[in-house]
Amino acid sequence: MDWSARDPDQLHLNTIGMIKKRGKGIVLMHDIHPQSRTAAAKLVKWLAGNGYAVVSPARLTEAYRK
Repeated sequence: MDWSARDPDQLHLNTIGMIKKRGKGIVLMHDIHPQSRTAAAKLVKWLAGNGYAVVSPARLTEAYRK
């Protein structure tokens, strides 16, 4: 979805909206898009400030194996 929004603020808000709706989520953004890099930085701050954990894919797969 990061490829469809050209505005980093809109991408940030769209992603937050989906996370709030589901109460969880896995977010993948492509660093080849400048708007994704900008939105990702804002999103990490928002996630940390709202009780969500930001983990690497390796850590995520470890959690599912247990």
